[in-house]
Amino acid sequence: MNLLLYMAPMAALILLPFTLYIEGNVASITIEKARGDPYIVFLLIGNSTVAYLVNLTNFLVTKHTSALTLQVLGNAKAAVAAAVSILIFRNPVTAMGIAGFAVTIMGVVLYSEAKKRSKVTTH
Repeated sequence: MNLLLYMAPMAALILLPFTLYIEGNVASITIEKARGDPYIVFLLIGNSTVAYLVNLTNFLVTKHTSALTLQVLGNAKAAVAAAVSILIFRNPVTAMGIAGFAVTIMGVVLYSEAKKRSKVTTH
């Protein structure tokens, strides 16, 4: 929580000027849209809440496991997202893509097995 407390304001200070420069008058457009449809305020608050919870979950996973486990989970998530994308959107897949999925899944499985074996030998 402390890391998020110190990191979030600094990230906002760094990113806000770039956002305002690149996006132009996004603040006035957002306020105008919120006046027309208050549901957008609910969506923005919900989006902020989910982003906070994602960060909190990442910190908790890192605290209770390790940074390496978080990276392996991220790779597994990317492979699952790509597979779901292929199934839903019928995206074309190359042989190189299939090989990449296979290597990723093998890495996740091997890491899981190594983690299980290290727990057995330490207990």
